[in-house]
Amino acid sequence: MKKIVKRIGIIALAAVFLGSAGLNVWMWKNFSPAENIWNINFPDANSRDTYDSIHHVKAAQKLSTGAGVKVGIMDWGFGFEEHAGLYAGGKDFTTYSYHDDNFNHTSEHGFWMAQTLKEIAPDVEVYALGTYVPDSEEEWVDAMIEAIHFAMEQDMDILTLSHQALSEESRERFDAEVNKAVEQGIVTTFIHYDNPNNILPWGIWSDGGEGYYRREADINIFQYDYNTLFLDNYKEVMTDPEFDRNYKDNLYVSVSSMSVVTAGFVALLQEIDDTLTPAEYKEILIETSRPVEYAGEKAEYVVDIEAAVRYMIMSLLGSGLFLIGLCMLYDITGHLLMSNIQESVRGILADGTYAIPLVITIALMVVGLAIKSALFPFHAWLPDAYGYSTISSAAILSSLAS
Repeated sequence: MKKIVKRIGIIALAAVFLGSAGLNVWMWKNFSPAENIWNINFPDANSRDTYDSIHHVKAAQKLSTGAGVKVGIMDWGFGFEEHAGLYAGGKDFTTYSYHDDNFNHTSEHGFWMAQTLKEIAPDVEVYALGTYVPDSEEEWVDAMIEAIHFAMEQDMDILTLSHQALSEESRERFDAEVNKAVEQGIVTTFIHYDNPNNILPWGIWSDGGEGYYRREADINIFQYDYNTLFLDNYKEVMTDPEFDRNYKDNLYVSVSSMSVVTAGFVALLQEIDDTLTPAEYKEILIETSRPVEYAGEKAEYVVDIEAAVRYMIMSLLGSGLFLIGLCMLYDITGHLLMSNIQESVRGILADGTYAIPLVITIALMVVGLAIKSALFPFHAWLPDAYGYSTISSAAILSSLAS
């Protein structure tokens, strides 16, 4: 009996060993090296262009980081509970079968968009708005309209959307709600959405969105987002014999990211001055942009966010100094009419009562006007802001933040 048990044990052990060996051989034969990734290599990882090199993001972040600005991302797959520290708040407006798991525990498209937004505006307040409904445009639009109402109630500053275009049947009712939000002062940065009130981004491509949109895109955004790499795509692309040349287009072109990058740029401006209208923020981004040639393509309105931020700061600084000087002048003279001010100043100069405050007042007003007019030595900011503006657009730009 013992011999039988011993033989059975040996046979069982041999079966386990052979089975394990067979499984290893099967996995080795059936899984290509691309599916057994031990490293990920990119030939130009240390020299390729990024949002910073194209749009001068880091220089702008030295002046503004989007602090206090509320941005709502309408998307899905936020991993809301998994990454609670990333979000200032949020709400799921969908009801499909697995919506709760998708919103709270799946770190997919919405999570990616939130991360990219934080790269551009690190201190922005991100709100996760679960809206996308697969296989039902009507329910998707219903969810987005609810999210827009929620954003208006919560006094959000910016709404961004990164999904496919809506059908004509859905546009009318969606446009109506978006227009209400814009009237309340909410800036929208939606891709695939050519409503005139929306800031419409496009890549650094020569066509300006012609043939894709019903109108020309407003601004150009760098089309490669290196924030997220999808491993399944990488496994497929790494077998391409021209991988070194093609990998960026196959792995990193992201129209989706253009919406949140644009939202981040607006947030940087809003931290500086949150009193402008959505149309004025759009105009500033357009008029401080510059033409760029990239990879054989030329785009006319590539955002230079450093120039836009500097323009906002210098305009507000100039206006602020002038207004402070004007208030001091009224306090000293008691008048705002030039003839009465002239008489008061003569009296002050004659008896010397307020001579020093008057000098300070005049200095503040002169410096303020000099900054606004970009007179030497307060002219250094002007080339970035107006360098590529036409005469007509420069006239508009010069009055926006005044």
